[in-house]
Amino acid sequence: MTLKIPADKAIEILKKRKTEINNSTFEPEVWKGKTENDLQEIFGILDGKKFQISSIRFTTPFTEKKYEIFENGKRQAEQFLESYIEQIEEYSKINQQEIEENDTFLKIENTKLKSNFSDLLVYTKQIEKKSEQLLKDAENKNQKISSLEKNTVQLTDVTIKKILYLIYHLPIGEVITVISIFIGIICFSFWAGTTIQDNSNKSEHFNLNKKVITQSDTIRILIENFKSLSVENKKIKKELDSIKNIKKTN
Repeated sequence: MTLKIPADKAIEILKKRKTEINNSTFEPEVWKGKTENDLQEIFGILDGKKFQISSIRFTTPFTEKKYEIFENGKRQAEQFLESYIEQIEEYSKINQQEIEENDTFLKIENTKLKSNFSDLLVYTKQIEKKSEQLLKDAENKNQKISSLEKNTVQLTDVTIKKILYLIYHLPIGEVITVISIFIGIICFSFWAGTTIQDNSNKSEHFNLNKKVITQSDTIRILIENFKSLSVENKKIKKELDSIKNIKKTN
């Protein structure tokens, strides 16, 4: 049921019409017209309550029945009005209950929203901290890239100058090792040349071949040592390339 005016105002109007029924100046037809108009304003033009009022009989052509019909009409009018008032009060309670339930629901939802908002703030702060950490990591990687670019020697177009530059930037232990290897190569080459020269005049080709094989193994070991250094330098280059790719991604 939908009221066109506030419930308390509607009840006030209907109680007034009920009071008028027992007044000494009560005029049935006038009262019916006013009441029908009031009901239309309260419940709307499509509501059937005004037709209930219009159907009430307050008079009869039979004289002996006039008083009885009049009193009976007044009772019907009072009962109809009481039922309307009761209906409005009941529906008002229901509406009030719905309003209270909606208020409770809204309060609960508001509490949930506040909780979700608080969680969102915490999550946002966590993201901000993570972003700051990522920026720091990126800066550290940039510094590492700069350091590697500055201190790494590329293996393409190797020259004596680049080799000396590489040796200069190696740790002291590795520098000693590299120098020792170079000295060993030079000494071995001198010794090997002398030995081969001495043995070239000998007829024992078998022993000469055996020594040459032994010398070749020694040279191979030295070459493998150089290869190890080359592999290490490739690892450094690979790490530099990986860090450069990370920098481009960021």
